[in-house]
Amino acid sequence: MHAPTPNPDPLPSPEHVQLQVQIKICGVTHEEHIKAAAECGADLIGLVLWPGSSRHVSLDRALQLAETVRREGLESVALVVDAGPEFDAHAGHFDRVQFHGQESCERLAGCPRPTIRGFGFSPEAIDRWCTCPHVAWLLIDSPHGGSGEAFDHDAMLPHRDRITKPWFIAGGLRSESVAGVIAKLRPDGVDVSSGVERSRGVKDPELIRRFCESVRANG
Repeated sequence: MHAPTPNPDPLPSPEHVQLQVQIKICGVTHEEHIKAAAECGADLIGLVLWPGSSRHVSLDRALQLAETVRREGLESVALVVDAGPEFDAHAGHFDRVQFHGQESCERLAGCPRPTIRGFGFSPEAIDRWCTCPHVAWLLIDSPHGGSGEAFDHDAMLPHRDRITKPWFIAGGLRSESVAGVIAKLRPDGVDVSSGVERSRGVKDPELIRRFCESVRANG
């Protein structure tokens, strides 16, 4: 029997495998937009439980939407800001929880689901949350999160290799700009809200489609 011919193109080692960029559509308030996101190849749906947002939904409504997210084969993400015991009792009904307030590292320890820690870009915040053992993913946003404004990606570039956890980039992303952001910063995921809206807080299925197509073509 002849010895097998060596594979001229061996598979890369796991640490060098480039996984597909995850797409998170945040601030969804209606079932039809969850279905549109699923059809377009998104991965996660963000449900905002913070009353200060124009995309806010109540806890009961978020739980209803999370069921639709699950049926469509996506993951639900509850976005909370300094949430209290009422939310904690229902946190397990979501697939991930995104903390975006003044919560400490220790506050995240009791969360029953994988956590995403959202914060405005700064080198200090990257260092702080990369060392928190209770954070599964980072979400690096504009200092004015939820404003639809991009931040200075060139300023972040020197700090890119300090990130030791998987991470989302957020802040002002649109179908026209997301390819360049992916190429420059190489995030593990992208988070969009206002960039797929026809008016404040109202998602547009066509803009969702364009955004997802741009990500999939480049990430």
